[in-house]
Amino acid sequence: MQADLILDGPHVVDVERGAARVASIAIKGDRIAAVGAPAEIAALRGPGTEMLDLSGQTVVPGFIDAHAHLVEAGVALLEIDVRPAATIRDIQDLVAERAATQPPGTLIRGWGLQEHLLREGRMPRKEELDAVAPDHYVRIFRDDGHASVVNTKAFEHLGIALDTPGVDIEDGEPTGGLRAGAQRGVDDRLRGFELRGLRERGLEAAAAEALRVGLTTVNTLEGSDGGDHEEIVRLAGDLARLPVRTVLWYQTTQVERVRELGLPRIGGCILVDGAPGSYTGALFEPYSDRPDTRGTLYFEDGALEAFVLEAHRGGYQIALHATCQRAIEQVLCAYETALDAEPKADHRLRIEHGYGLPTPNQFRRMAERGIIWSTQPAFLHYRMEMYYRRFGDRWRGVHPHRLGLEQGVTIAGGSDSFVTPLYPLLGIHCAVNHPVEEQRVGVREALRWFTCNAAYAAFEDDAKGSIEPDRLADLTVLGRNILTENALTLKDIPVVATLVGGAIRHTAPEPGR
Repeated sequence: MQADLILDGPHVVDVERGAARVASIAIKGDRIAAVGAPAEIAALRGPGTEMLDLSGQTVVPGFIDAHAHLVEAGVALLEIDVRPAATIRDIQDLVAERAATQPPGTLIRGWGLQEHLLREGRMPRKEELDAVAPDHYVRIFRDDGHASVVNTKAFEHLGIALDTPGVDIEDGEPTGGLRAGAQRGVDDRLRGFELRGLRERGLEAAAAEALRVGLTTVNTLEGSDGGDHEEIVRLAGDLARLPVRTVLWYQTTQVERVRELGLPRIGGCILVDGAPGSYTGALFEPYSDRPDTRGTLYFEDGALEAFVLEAHRGGYQIALHATCQRAIEQVLCAYETALDAEPKADHRLRIEHGYGLPTPNQFRRMAERGIIWSTQPAFLHYRMEMYYRRFGDRWRGVHPHRLGLEQGVTIAGGSDSFVTPLYPLLGIHCAVNHPVEEQRVGVREALRWFTCNAAYAAFEDDAKGSIEPDRLADLTVLGRNILTENALTLKDIPVVATLVGGAIRHTAPEPGR
């Protein structure tokens, strides 16, 4: 056999054993043909073989993001990023700058709002957005996507009743802030309008970004019960044409929609609760900085159990969004009820997020039932100030990664992009450098979350997640050895190249160019 491509002499990482050796990798077509000593693999070189000298570099299985929203991630790359804003005036300036380039009557969207980091300590009000863009529709998302603020033109266009749960009211007047039920209703009514004309450019931008950071597969969670079903049908075709691999999760409780698309899975961010930043993550005890609320559950127990049982009996893998402990409990009970009624050994049911003070008992039950924890360690990089405020002395219980591992839970890593960037090395970095020392994990464990475990979490472990013959040649080339890198600089390891199916889809520019 003559190889099409040989990656010559890198450190090749075996993620199962957490070890690396100097070896070469022969690729034939879209598969790994052989892995062995450089002299051994050299025998597979022929006149048409391309050689890539990777001496001193490191090859890991292609990174996999277990949980992202690729359409929104791409659109966010084209929209206003308000994260650098220190004041509401800064946000106004960003909106005014964008409004000056857009015709009146068009939509201006921004994302990344963290009101607790603004000098004013609050979200902008609709009148403040009106002052700089009165003739545009304006919507600024909180960084978790579970709350937003709109200007008057957008609020009036939506026709939101003032008594809708989640409409922020001050002195009897709406502020423009939306969360909980109001936010969810607006999402369904505006999604097509907001994304029209942006989706195609956004997907291309997101795919390019994914490859730049070493991702070869992205699990993308799209759609909703109230959304346009035909849009998801079109999206499935668009995703298949991207240079990065994707796994589509349809966020619907309507099983017949998933059946029509021929997908083996259902769910993703089917919201069982919201998120703690917006006070909608469902806790057992009240929020420390808002003792009047424990958050929001979006399902009655019976309704969630009925959906889970229907989907489980239909043979579908299920994923449900549950950020905090009360929602985690509701999902666990629904999964346990379904598994008791219809036992299945290899179901790979998933809980998405699950970082909001999960208990040892909840982890124990997840491990016993084979339920996967699909979580996003990079939240630790962006949200610690919010966790301190929302949870008070309980903050040490967020993202208890080591506890989950000790209880035997299978953990898959993702970004929840657009909420945090597509950036697997940052996720690994945050898991290894958890602010609570006893919750830190080793780089070997964290690397598994974004490779073999993420493949397992989508029933793709027979083709992805390891470097061995007959697996897909989805590979990430790193400039330094991740297993020996200083823990404090893991996020800074350069991605030299990204290969998908043996094709080099990204190469980093040479230093100084």
